[in-house]
Amino acid sequence: DNVFVPWERVFVYKDVERGTRLALLFALWHRLSAVSYRAGLAEYLVGLGRLVAEANGIEGVPHIQKDVVDLIAFAEIQKLCAKMAAYECTKDDATGMAIPNATYTNIGKLYSNENYLNVMRSLIDIGGGLIVTAPSGDDYANEELRRDISKYLRGAIPGEERFKLFLLLREAISLLGGEESVIHIHAEGSIRASLIELYRTYNFDEPKRIIGKLLSQMK
Repeated sequence: DNVFVPWERVFVYKDVERGTRLALLFALWHRLSAVSYRAGLAEYLVGLGRLVAEANGIEGVPHIQKDVVDLIAFAEIQKLCAKMAAYECTKDDATGMAIPNATYTNIGKLYSNENYLNVMRSLIDIGGGLIVTAPSGDDYANEELRRDISKYLRGAIPGEERFKLFLLLREAISLLGGEESVIHIHAEGSIRASLIELYRTYNFDEPKRIIGKLLSQMK
């Protein structure tokens, strides 16, 4: 409250409507950035999940196929929403700036909020306990241990390759992945914030018109 702001740095003053629009536009762009980077991360996780399934020799097992398809669905919904938010943008006449579609942006954001932990569950199911029990990078740096690791971690692929895959999987789930789990739920707006904004901005006119037309034909 006691911060001095030079007048030339004041862009909105006592204009609640414009200030509100500025805040909401910031949130909209922020959410679009979330959907976009999550689409890229999700594609990475699809590749990781599929390769680990192949390395374990279980890519044909029905419940593992379901896990991989869940990863695919998450990734493609993120990509779909990011693309549609940009494709169905609106142009701001005053600035010429393209504004992303709020519905697709918020659906993509909400979907990732609510489903990222399911993605983690699928990856854990694919990887199994080796995610935790696999040797560390320090173990592998030891020449004597490396020979044993390469020998005993051999599966459908050479042990060295399988070991490296599980290092990536461990990172995605339990190391950096722990931070990502929090980020996917809270960053760029919480689940509740996504719900509020989707409900507030959704255009109900056409769905209501359809029901109204049916009601008018009922006798």
